[in-house]
Amino acid sequence: MNSSLPPDRSSDALYRLLVNAVVDYAIFMLDPEGYVTNWNAGAERAKGYTEDEIVGRHFSCFYTPEDRANFAPRLALQTALRDGKFETEGWRMRKDGTRFWASVLIDPIFENGRHLGFAKVTRDRTAQYEAELRNRRSEQRFRLLVQGVTDYALCMLDTDGIVSNWNTGAQRAQGYSEAEIVGRHFSVFHTEEDRAAGEPARALDLALREGKYERECWQVRRDGSRFWAHLVIDPLFEADTLMGFAQITRDISRQKADADRIAAVSHRLDLALSNMSQGLCLFDRDGRLALHNVRFLEIFGVSEDQLPPESSLRDVIRLTLGPCTDAEAEAAFRRHRTLLASAPGTSVVEELRDGLILSISHRVMADGTWVTTFEDITERRRSEERILFMSRHDMLTRLSNRAHFIEGLDALIASCDPARDRVAVAAIDLDRFTDINDLHGHVAGDHVLRLVASRLGATLREDEALGRIGGDEFAAARAFRDEEELQDFVTRLEQALHGALEIEGQEIGIGASIGIAVYPADAGDRELLLNNADLAMVRAKSDIGASTCYYEPRRDEAARDRRALLQDIWSAVERDEFELVYQVQKSVQTGETTGFEALLRWNHPEHGQISPLVFIPLAEECGAILRIGEWVLRTACAEAARWDEPHRIAVNLSPVQIAHADVVPLVQRVLDETGLPPSRLELEITETAIISDRRQAIDFLQGLSAIGVSVALDDFGTGYSSLDTLRSFPFSKIKLDRSFITEIETSAQAMAIIRAVLALGRSLNISVLAEGVETDRQLAILRAERCDQVQGYLLGRPRKPVFAVAS
Repeated sequence: MNSSLPPDRSSDALYRLLVNAVVDYAIFMLDPEGYVTNWNAGAERAKGYTEDEIVGRHFSCFYTPEDRANFAPRLALQTALRDGKFETEGWRMRKDGTRFWASVLIDPIFENGRHLGFAKVTRDRTAQYEAELRNRRSEQRFRLLVQGVTDYALCMLDTDGIVSNWNTGAQRAQGYSEAEIVGRHFSVFHTEEDRAAGEPARALDLALREGKYERECWQVRRDGSRFWAHLVIDPLFEADTLMGFAQITRDISRQKADADRIAAVSHRLDLALSNMSQGLCLFDRDGRLALHNVRFLEIFGVSEDQLPPESSLRDVIRLTLGPCTDAEAEAAFRRHRTLLASAPGTSVVEELRDGLILSISHRVMADGTWVTTFEDITERRRSEERILFMSRHDMLTRLSNRAHFIEGLDALIASCDPARDRVAVAAIDLDRFTDINDLHGHVAGDHVLRLVASRLGATLREDEALGRIGGDEFAAARAFRDEEELQDFVTRLEQALHGALEIEGQEIGIGASIGIAVYPADAGDRELLLNNADLAMVRAKSDIGASTCYYEPRRDEAARDRRALLQDIWSAVERDEFELVYQVQKSVQTGETTGFEALLRWNHPEHGQISPLVFIPLAEECGAILRIGEWVLRTACAEAARWDEPHRIAVNLSPVQIAHADVVPLVQRVLDETGLPPSRLELEITETAIISDRRQAIDFLQGLSAIGVSVALDDFGTGYSSLDTLRSFPFSKIKLDRSFITEIETSAQAMAIIRAVLALGRSLNISVLAEGVETDRQLAILRAERCDQVQGYLLGRPRKPVFAVAS
């Protein structure tokens, strides 16, 4: 071979030779308007026109009528001119009218800034396109054909493989400029591994011997990076003389990566099918089994040999049913064929042999194939049944819980005829159950509840509802028409609930309080019916000698009102229903104001003003006093901090607050938040608050003293008053109860107690304040006895706003 091209070959001639020698690509030139100006052999072979027939015609003759109607030829030239390149694939027309699938690249051609026309490269990819279509059909859902549009690198090699010319596509694809690559051996495009294996020389040898070298392989760019390339090398002849080789390189890295990714996805899908928890079968459009996974065989305990290829749906169903008659198999087959025809995706649950429960799903594809999955939900169904039972039953007694009992009661009410039927509800509360827990332990208490539930369950009938609705509370209900039925119901309940129970060898007497309410006579709805039965039960528990009570509106409404107040008091703070009023405290000798006591008032939206004597005990009983007490403390301190005069503010603390709340840190936080000096706050407590736990009370009082807050002993003389109490606790004030002041003018005994307390206060250096002063005579006596401070209506009633009082 010659090492270079003949010296008389001009560059233009070389390009012409290169273009004309490429027979696998139609390469031709268009003028700026799209008319063909030259034509290579590849174009004649691909499209059937000779150069004489096509030169001068518009290139739109290669387009289909549809594309011409959509102005595709003109848009292609506009896009190439605008973007510097137009590349696409689509149908094109040959001279004889046949179509072929073409890969098309159009580049605009400029010289000295002047647009000369367009270079057009077309490759017939009909065979590849049809192969790809066939490949997509065979791979179905598991293979996607990724088509990428890439650049073409077109260059010419001399007979020894030296690059002799270089187009812009080659420069874009491989990174070399023409000046950098012309004169170098084309092996620089090959990897080191290929060069070591002699692949460049083999490529030229095969192209020469077989007329073409075509391969997909790694190629190397100028910067050393690699790309996956489709490489075609054609020998170039002129007058039977080898002139060199044409090399066309296409970057197909994206397609290669996509193919690798698809292969990886397919591999993962295979793994997923093998390891999924559901059995899976894929059927073709004729209903023949195309594939199945291992889990399908495991679910039904069959082997691969029992499921031959292309088994029909009928065969698969018979296999899953196990031993069955032909009629049973045929019925199952028809059932599933109906499901397949009814909707593209359907699921059914079927219970098969040996208690096996399956969820069977059919999902039909657009092409008529379908996937059937089999999920073993046996354990899930059992768990769901257990969960359903647990959600509707009390697990200790196995009776219905409150929600399930209410469902049964609603059903009884809904089914009764208002003209003839009635529904009785029995609210049941065990007597002395707390004593059983305290004396014998909670295990014994649970045993009692189970025994009582068993007795009730044994005596009640199927049409009667029974449930455990609380700790030791039960409820029963039945529909009835005459009083004899009601009395029989109540009698059976009483018999089941009274009598001795044996626990750990001991006989324990058990009883119960029963409240009965009847629908619709006692209540028009279920909620009120239950509430009224509960009220009757509360009365039965409190009445001596009455274990069963029927609802009586007159006697039970007071209990209902009390319950309503208990509910309302919890949200009274949020609804801003509480307010504070202040009563002045004055010096007996000088008449000067020494402070104010904060008094709580409840303005109920329905009942108006409610006495503290009513709502304070309720709040202490239900625990709401903790929230209310904190509100009182914070509000009183905040308002006192804004007074014109720095008077002391007295705030009452409930025994419940002291026993259950961390009061000292709370007081410190409130003082910090409101800015009230600790010396201006006085907390009033009663002796009952400190008697139960003296050690805790001492810690509490010492904590308050440490932050500078004083403590007054309220209602002194009415409880457990003793010298030891005053000696043990650091009180700053003693408040004489108003009951002594009321009798100060008439009772020598009351007068003696007042004198004794005053003397005690002076001896212990503790100030004494008398509450409830309402007359001038009472004030005069206290002044004569040298009482320190007084408080009462004579000096001022509790008032609002506090700023007017303070001023």
